[in-house]
Amino acid sequence: MRIYVAAPWVHKAEARAAGMALEAAGHTITKKWWDHRDTMDVPELRQQADEDFAGVVTAHAFVLLNLCQSTGGKEVETGIALTKGLRCFLVGKPSNIFHHMQLWTVVDSLDQVIYAFDF
Repeated sequence: MRIYVAAPWVHKAEARAAGMALEAAGHTITKKWWDHRDTMDVPELRQQADEDFAGVVTAHAFVLLNLCQSTGGKEVETGIALTKGLRCFLVGKPSNIFHHMQLWTVVDSLDQVIYAFDF
């Protein structure tokens, strides 16, 4: 399964760990955004945004590590995933009105996401 993992930038270590766990379970991470360089260079930021966008739209599933910190990026990625109709998992507690849509599978841990893909 091709999966995109979203999380606040400040929690990229947690996103990296989630990506590694999903890969260990046999899945492919569509974009490892946590490897992006922290920069203010506009052309580089545009490239990173394009890569992240492509990562979401080429995924089969979207995993949001909802660590209840709004950074803007994960909200945009969530909007792309919802618009595309991806299978969406929210790890943590809903923190905005859109997390209550029936499109979401809300879970307490990444293990529950991994188990959901274990056919």
